[in-house]
Amino acid sequence: EVICRTRIFIDAEGRPTDVQVSSCPRVFHASAREALFAWRFYPARTAGRKVPATFSLSIRYRLRE
Repeated sequence: EVICRTRIFIDAEGRPTDVQVSSCPRVFHASAREALFAWRFYPARTAGRKVPATFSLSIRYRLRE
């Protein structure tokens, strides 16, 4: 089992603009980035207006038997 920690930067429309991967073997970096760039998010709001946001997410990779 491997856990990759990521930091995702989201624009005001809910689309990822950057993904930083850390704390895991390099072989998992491309897979984590590809998956997270495909996701869409509800935009963060401040005073009712859509704003860019950043958050952290951990992704767990496990071998299947």
